Amino acid sequence: MVVFVNQPLADVLMHVERGYRMESPEGCPREVYSIMKEAWDANPAARPTFAVISARLKSLRSPPTPTAGPTAF
Repeated sequence: MVVFVNQPLADVLMHVERGYRMESPEGCPREVYSIMKEAWDANPAARPTFAVISARLKSLRSPPTPTAGPTAF
């Protein structure tokens, strides 16, 4: 694991250019970390827009929609 605290910017840049990305923070939901990794894509065209990120984060905050289950009579 690489930690960038108190490291020269040149060292940070070198790690990022080599593909290093921060590990998931403790307690970070898998879905949120997935969004983070997509936002760090080296190809700017592959990164989600802020509108897409916002919509995905809002959907994570929304309660799940109940699915139709068997009906008891």
